[in-house]
Amino acid sequence: MNNLLADPLFQALFNSPVPRIIVEANAPFFTIVTNNDAHAIATNLVGKDIAGKSVWEIFAPSEAGGNGGELLLKALKKAQESNETVLMPPFRYDMSAREKEGMEEKWWQLEIVPVGGQNGKPYYLLTTTNDITDQVLKQQEIENSRTKERELAAKAKQAQNLEILLSIGESLTGDLDLQSVLQKITDATTQLCGAEFGAFFYNTHNATGEAMTFYTISGAPREAFERFGMPRSTEIFRPTLALANIVRIDDVTQDPRYGKNAPYHGLPKGHLPVTSYMAVPVISKEKVVLGSLFFGHKEAAVFTAESEKLVLSVSRQAAIALDNASLFTEKQELLKLAQEQSFKKDEFLSVASHELKTPVTSMKAYLQVLEKELQKSDNFMHYKLVTSAVTQVDKIIRLIGDLLNFSQLASGQMTYHSTHFSLKEVIDDCISSVMSLRTTHSIKVFGDIESIIYGDKIRIEQVLINLVDNAIKYSPKSTQVYIGASNKAGILKVEVRDFGQGIDESKVKRVFDRFYRGEENSFSSSGLGLGLYISLEIIKKHQGEMGVETKAGSGSTFWFTIPVRSQGN
Repeated sequence: MNNLLADPLFQALFNSPVPRIIVEANAPFFTIVTNNDAHAIATNLVGKDIAGKSVWEIFAPSEAGGNGGELLLKALKKAQESNETVLMPPFRYDMSAREKEGMEEKWWQLEIVPVGGQNGKPYYLLTTTNDITDQVLKQQEIENSRTKERELAAKAKQAQNLEILLSIGESLTGDLDLQSVLQKITDATTQLCGAEFGAFFYNTHNATGEAMTFYTISGAPREAFERFGMPRSTEIFRPTLALANIVRIDDVTQDPRYGKNAPYHGLPKGHLPVTSYMAVPVISKEKVVLGSLFFGHKEAAVFTAESEKLVLSVSRQAAIALDNASLFTEKQELLKLAQEQSFKKDEFLSVASHELKTPVTSMKAYLQVLEKELQKSDNFMHYKLVTSAVTQVDKIIRLIGDLLNFSQLASGQMTYHSTHFSLKEVIDDCISSVMSLRTTHSIKVFGDIESIIYGDKIRIEQVLINLVDNAIKYSPKSTQVYIGASNKAGILKVEVRDFGQGIDESKVKRVFDRFYRGEENSFSSSGLGLGLYISLEIIKKHQGEMGVETKAGSGSTFWFTIPVRSQGN
């Protein structure tokens, strides 16, 4: 064996600039035979006699730290037992520092070659020792840099996701437009989970109860989906559409459920490429499935448990926002439907009141002629019956007038013809009109009744007649009604006071509502409950105000104000 070590070729190989050491194949000691200069320099052993010593005496595993000693022992044993070359992977085995105390980090890669021997058992192990510390540390530096970059990217992504979550929360809270809410949800969730495209299919009903489906797209043009229609309950879609389960697949094309349904047996021609797939149902707090979010990406394994969690978080916010938006949309649709019905009702009232007015007016004319003829005769009973009939026809004419006025107000077609006139003229005509129908009360007038008003005389008279008629109607146990007027700072206030039962405080705010008649008198008193509503609208058109002062059991005073304008103005 010494002849082998002395061989010039072996010596040239051994003493090359590559660090090498020869040890005896006498596990577990592995006694050192010799090492070359390159090895002594690499391992900080220059000037030290290591021949005849165990490897472990020179390279103590306890000082090297880690599991380097264990790995080296296994490799040496393997080379000895197998009599084959062993190439060790990079491992750490620290050495004494050259210029300072203590140990320094060292990384090595060894090639152990069995040398000599007989019967398959080597005498020596020639070990080439490569110091790869610089390469390993540089690679570690690169990896650390990449790790930091990944950490920074992850933190940036977390910050972005948090911003999206906060933004979508605030945005959804104040948005009641259904289509806008759907689009915001789709955009936010598509961005959060890292999908190339996302779609939200939302199930709802319109105001008439008809089922409807809306959908929004993010990350792709709407045309990319339009020709494929709504998702069908295929093997892939069914868990979400029918069972409201979350589905997340790394590669949908490898899923056993993929391609099982006709006619496409997979993705239809022209569909966006999908490998990663995720579907999340949107469920209301009442456990009703409002719709489903679908996401796709051409690369595999894009959607993670974290992205699923983020989408689920938004879906819960979305359910609340969709409930609110849906209620608002339904309310708008119902309001629109109510407005359409109201228009039809107003149109009917207008036509009906016009059609009724002519024959009823003719009826009154005939009765008045008959009344005059009977007045000349001695048939007092027939005369009284006809007089009562005239009174009832007058009531009908007033009701028709209220309906006609109401329909004109509703359609904005009530006309006004303003002139200058005296309040006294209006009061005199009002008293004459009312007393022709009611003779149970006396009407007393006081105040600034000579004031000149600029407005529609007929409409103001209509208001005053309504107030006086109500005063008489709702004070059956009294015999007096007062009409007063006062002119202060160019504002004329006209009031009508009765001494009836008054109005309960809880009902005062409703007396000017249309069709309100007061529960106590709804059956015992005639009228449609439109008089005060129409009167208030007329006064508003005259830039005036209208109100009531009342106390239960002490009567009521209804009043209105209108500006007084001189004829020069």
